[in-house]
Formats: sequence, structure tokens, C-alpha cells
Amino acid sequence: MAEPLIWLRELDSARIQRYHYYTIVVAGLGLLTFGYSFFCGFLVIILLRCMKAPSIPSPGDFYPVVHPSVDVSALGGTLAGQLIFGLCCDKFGRKIVYEFILTLMVVCCCCSGLSFGTKVEAVLVTLYFFRFCLGFLGGATYSLAATFISENANKRKRGMFIAAGFAMQGLGTLFAGIAVIIISSTTIHKYHDFYWRILLMSVAVLPFGAYLLLKTMPETPRFTNFVSNNPSQAASDAYGALNLQLPSGQENAQHLNVGQNLTYHLFSREFWSSHGWHLLGIAGSSLVLGITSLSSLLFLNLIFRSKGLIPPAKGIDAIHEYQEIAKLQTLLLLPSFIGSMFAVFFIDCIGRVPIQNLGFFFKAVFMFAAALSTPWEKESNISGLCVLYVLDNLFSSAGPNATVFALPVEIFPTKFRATCHAISVGAGKFGEIVAVILFRFVAHNDHKIIKILFFGLCVSNILAIIMTLFVPESKGKTLEELSGENEDHGARATELARSGRIAAV
Repeated sequence: MAEPLIWLRELDSARIQRYHYYTIVVAGLGLLTFGYSFFCGFLVIILLRCMKAPSIPSPGDFYPVVHPSVDVSALGGTLAGQLIFGLCCDKFGRKIVYEFILTLMVVCCCCSGLSFGTKVEAVLVTLYFFRFCLGFLGGATYSLAATFISENANKRKRGMFIAAGFAMQGLGTLFAGIAVIIISSTTIHKYHDFYWRILLMSVAVLPFGAYLLLKTMPETPRFTNFVSNNPSQAASDAYGALNLQLPSGQENAQHLNVGQNLTYHLFSREFWSSHGWHLLGIAGSSLVLGITSLSSLLFLNLIFRSKGLIPPAKGIDAIHEYQEIAKLQTLLLLPSFIGSMFAVFFIDCIGRVPIQNLGFFFKAVFMFAAALSTPWEKESNISGLCVLYVLDNLFSSAGPNATVFALPVEIFPTKFRATCHAISVGAGKFGEIVAVILFRFVAHNDHKIIKILFFGLCVSNILAIIMTLFVPESKGKTLEELSGENEDHGARATELARSGRIAAV
């Protein structure tokens, strides 16, 4: 291999050190902020019933009407943010775009606690707008975080680093639930208008801290080399980040323009020939994963309707209902977080594709079991639904949730990495929008329709396993081996070595 790419080998073989932890924290804080804001925004909608208004006469009347539209608004913003900023990330660089996003996240977190007017309707307009903005920015952090981590990680633990960054979103939702439970148990909850503003605005400290830490870090060396065409700067950044001495003779790196070898464009014939099936496989499985999130909504609907875990809305005050929903949602989020931790520790041991297929297989089994467990009103069946809900979330987070987030930033070239990740994960968000809208029409329908949906979700998970067959395993391979850029470099290095422009080793 040519001397100028020694720094790539150093990045891929580097021991875990402070720089890697900084990368995970910086990338993860954006996702943590998004998870916290999304969960808090959903609960604040309920709390706003405390503000008396003629159109909201009693607790429980407000939430069923607003909840679907709020979710679609946030998910729509997330999808748009993923696609737009995924393109910007590949065009302008990971660091500069992420700095811009973190700055806007600080502003939006602060402004989400404001309101244009004193009426509930005015507060909702403000909350809707900034919730959409946070969803838009949160979507951007998906591709930026995954790309930033993958391009700075070593080969052996790259999957663990990416999964750890993704787990920060789940940690954010847990933090939000805990914050709601703690604050609502104190006397501050009596000051309703003050209470919800603190919940939404306090999280601004997280993206601000990530921004300060990001300022001390360089652009990813891979982007500098393969896209910006500045190998000497890439080598300098790589060795500086790893606290290594730049080898003598490394100045010859300026003569090697690796980036120009990748001359084809996204969605060109060459792209489809090399990575078309990979993109279709990952985006397809991600779409199915998003649609099967309908299962969680169906499970919760059946459990709550049958078991009555939350007291009747008109029999309690809004704060009490708010606390009860927060406790239940936080408790039900624990399996997802445990599953995410499983992915963190085992994704590099088992591999991405086996974990993804295992997750989809068991999700299909759980959907089939749920369809057969009617009538759901039976006490034994209700308990079974609770178990199936927990297992479904556990295997989703331990499997496809983590792998769909990791694989797109491992198998596509640096030039298209963030964009392909945005397309892949964006397909999942589109699936979630479909799930929320579909649930809106079937939530109060008869059990026969819901049973058919469970069978449909079972078949969907099986289709996702088939789609995963088109996705290559990335365990133990470098990003350049997976994307084909390593082959481009080898050909270019040989050509330049023969011309005497670089010294081969």
C-alpha cells in the first residue's frame, strides 16, 4: 500500500482512547436532545390541559385529538431533516454542518418554552412549530452522528461506537420521563405555566455542550481526503486526533488525490451497479421496521383499553394523569434501552446482518402470537400482550433498530455516506408516519381488523429478512473495503508510483 494512506491503517487499528469517547459524546448528545425533546413534547401536550379553555373542558378530552397530528408533525420534520442535511453533510462536511445544527437546536430548545399569546391555542401553535423544527434538526443528527462516529472509529469496535451513539436517543427519552416524574412530584407542578417551560428549555444545555466540544475536534479525515481532496490535511488530522507523530515522508500525501477516483454521482449507473441493491435492501428493511412500529401502538392501545392502567380521564386532574402516563411510558421504554445496550456490546461479536435477521424473525413470531391471542379482554391474554410488547421492543432495539442505523454509514462511499444513510433511515421514518396514520383509523375498530393487521405485520417482518439478504456484512472490514474506495486507492497509487510522483512501500 502507498505511504500516504498509513494514517487510514492507524485509524482502523487504533486502540480505544479519549478521542473515540469524545466522538461518541459529541454525536450522541444531539440524539439525546432529540429523544428528550420528542418525549417531553408529547407529555407537555397533556399538561397543557391544565390551562383552562372553553375548547378543553376536562382532562382526557384534549390528548386523543392532538396526539396523532403532533406525532406526524414531528416525524415529518424528522424525515425532511434527514434528507436535506444528509445531502449538506456530504457536500460541505460533517463538522461544519453539525455545528450549524447544534446551534439551531439550542435556539429551538429555548424557544419551545415560549408562546405567542396567552391562550392555549397560541401556545399550541408555538409548540407545534418548534416541535417540528426540533424534529427537523433531530432528523439531521441521525445521519451526522452515525457518519461522524463511523469515520472516526477503529475497525474492531466501529459497530459498538455507532450503536452507543444511537442508544443515546433512548437514554434521552428515559431522562425525559424521569425528569417529568421528579418535577411533577414537587410543589413546582402547581405553577403549570412555569413547569412545562422548564422541561422543554432546560435541555438546551446538551447541544450547547456538544457544540463546545465539537469546536475542539477536526473534520473527519476521511471526508478531508476522499471528498475535499486534501490528503496531507487528512493525515495531519488523523495523527493529531490519535496523538501520534506524523511519519517522515508523509508530506508526499499532497500529491495523491484519492477523491477524484470516485467520479460517478449518486444514483448514476455506476452507483446502482456497485451499491444499488445495498441501498434497496437497507431502505426496504428500514421501511418495514418503521411500519411495524404500528405493533407498539396496537399493543399499548389493547393493553390500556382492556386493563385500564390509567384511571378514567374525567376522574382525575391533569397533573395526576400526566404523572401516570409518564410513569407507564418510562417503564415501557426500559426494554428498548436494554435492547440497545445488547446491541452495543454484541454487534461486533455477532455481526450486523445476523442480529438484524434475528430481530426481524422474532418480531414476526411475536406478531403471529399476538394475532392468535384473541379475545384480548381475557386476563391471561392481557398479560400475554404485555409480555409480547416488551419482547417486541427488546428485539427491535437489540436488532434492526441498531443495525439499520449502523449499516448505511459502513457500506457506502464517503462521498455519499450521509446521503445514503438519510435515505435508508428516512424510509423508516416514512414507515412510522404510515403507522401513526393507520393507527388513527383502526385504534377504535373491531378486533377482527386489528387481528388482520397483526398478521400483516408478521408477513412484513419476513419480507424484511428477505431484503436483508441484499445487504453485505460489515463486521471486521474497513470502510474502504466495504465501499470500494480501497480498490480505487490501490489503482491510483500504482499509477502514481509508476510515474514517480509518490514512493510506494
